[in-house]
Amino acid sequence: MKAFFRSFFASFLALTVLIALVIGIITWRSSRKPKIRDHSFLIVDIHGQILEYDPPADIVSQLLERDPLTLQKILENLEKASVDDRIDGVILKLSSSNSAGMAKLHEIRRAVRKVQEARKKVYGFSDAIDRKTYYLAAACDSIIVPPPSYIIFTGFLTTTEHFKGSLEKLGIEPNVHRIKDYKSAAEMVIRKDMSRESRENKTWILEEYWDMFAETLAKDRELSEEEIEDLMEHALFTAEEAQERGLIDQILYWDELEQILTGEEGRELRTVSLARYVQEDPEKFGFKGKKKIAVIHAQGTIAGRESGVNPALGVTMGHETVVADLRRARLNEDIAAVVFGWTAAEGKGWAVI
Repeated sequence: MKAFFRSFFASFLALTVLIALVIGIITWRSSRKPKIRDHSFLIVDIHGQILEYDPPADIVSQLLERDPLTLQKILENLEKASVDDRIDGVILKLSSSNSAGMAKLHEIRRAVRKVQEARKKVYGFSDAIDRKTYYLAAACDSIIVPPPSYIIFTGFLTTTEHFKGSLEKLGIEPNVHRIKDYKSAAEMVIRKDMSRESRENKTWILEEYWDMFAETLAKDRELSEEEIEDLMEHALFTAEEAQERGLIDQILYWDELEQILTGEEGRELRTVSLARYVQEDPEKFGFKGKKKIAVIHAQGTIAGRESGVNPALGVTMGHETVVADLRRARLNEDIAAVVFGWTAAEGKGWAVI
């Protein structure tokens, strides 16, 4: 009996210490949250993997502030910045090393427009810009690069991989199920080249990308299709060459940009990071209504019962987690509608329920 009580009290003490540690870390994080001062600039660093929303994470990741960059955070912060009197403008720190596709970049461009409509400047700063990143940079009031930077301005392309020949040499016969002609995923193992339908699909996508890109640059940078094609023939530009051809506006180091924005040499530019600005409640800026629209995300490969992160598959979508979220929204009387968005290996889409 004494051994039982000793074990019980030891477990209770360990649990108490753990809870105290968690509370202490949360309190410490809250107390060190820096104040946002007037005449600040929001810094949005477009770099690395950009998920659509926060993936499932463990408590350790949350406590250590290992929150990933997401499209939702970027859009929400830009919207808050457009009405926050403390924020004078936005600086997009652009990197060609980002995972955002054209759809995500287009949404960020729309959010940038809201900031500009509020009569606040948006500056794009980058030391390396590729054609995809330039699509976002073109939305800024000014594109600024440091002297050692470069711009890669190439055309659009798409490729496919085919393993049928390799499988034949290995004596492997693929057993796959293909649905109709335009479902071309299986072609990598059943064909040695693209089918007519697959080529047709990819051509449609490339043409749509080109139209979006050309129309955007015609409006934002006053570049005609002929000029864009000529720039793509050159492909690689130094900072000076890019400025001469009208791709960028200024060549400045970061400290020189700070001096311009502050109007005084050596004066500190007041900035707010995306991670800090996420902590600002949207409701304090008036983004609140009597009813709410729930946005339920389903992201990743469909696998298992509960959503999580799999070492081999990455972010996974579990059916029990999605069903529980939908049920919770259904039973919440404050929820007027549900927007269900999914991203998986099979595709991406939105449904309004």
